[in-house]
Amino acid sequence: AGVQVPANVEAQRRLLETVNPQYARIYEKLIQDYPDLADMYIQFGTKDDNANLEFTGGVWIRPTATNKRSGIMINREDPRVLGQRLLQQRPESARMAATSLGISVDEIKKRPELLTTFIFLHEVGHDRYFRTKFKDAADPLAAYTAERQNEMRGLLVPDRNPTQVKKLYETGQLTAYFEKHKE
Repeated sequence: AGVQVPANVEAQRRLLETVNPQYARIYEKLIQDYPDLADMYIQFGTKDDNANLEFTGGVWIRPTATNKRSGIMINREDPRVLGQRLLQQRPESARMAATSLGISVDEIKKRPELLTTFIFLHEVGHDRYFRTKFKDAADPLAAYTAERQNEMRGLLVPDRNPTQVKKLYETGQLTAYFEKHKE
């Protein structure tokens, strides 16, 4: 009869199948290797659902005081089209992804869906990190929040993620930011 697949896992797999069959195959393998990810929820969205999706292929959705489950939101744009757009908008991020994958940027240019698959796995990685690192904490969300705040304070532009810094730059506010925050 085989292993019984929880209903939410099958629902997630079907959802992934509708957007990118490759995501569905990867998800099946991930659940086999990391059964704790079966509780992770997956959503698809646009920049209207999450502003960060304007400049990226996905985001990790942190648990909150009211929603203890974590998950990921993946940009619902066609993976090939999204990959091509991100290659244009974020060439340095694409180069770093290619390096992580052990391939050239030219390979990603030929097959931009490799970039979006990398992003999918990257976001799942955030979820796996949270589940692994903070599973024994008395308050996992508080422990994660403290770590995240410490990391964000250490950035060149403290408390701003790269997407926010890009917006400051594009709107001409980055110089004003540094002027305001001189030491």
